[in-house]
Amino acid sequence: MTQDARAADEQAPRWRTVALEAVAAACGLFGSLLLAVKGDHASWGWVAFLASNVAWIAFASARRHWFLLLQQLGFTATSVLGIWRWHL
Repeated sequence: MTQDARAADEQAPRWRTVALEAVAAACGLFGSLLLAVKGDHASWGWVAFLASNVAWIAFASARRHWFLLLQQLGFTATSVLGIWRWHL
């Protein structure tokens, strides 16, 4: 484990990062399910994705996972685009 990783472990309490990771995964899965079934509430999948993105960004920042952070910033842009197109 690198010194930066150890410092990240000390800065963010373990329960908080585990909770962020669980919420992020659950919201992402729920968003995928909503879009996959193409039901009346399918477009709410974008909102679930956005919630997932926010949680993953917080997790990646706390754990110093910079490429995950970069990926989630990109996914946040697609989630915002999906929400915007949903309202057209």
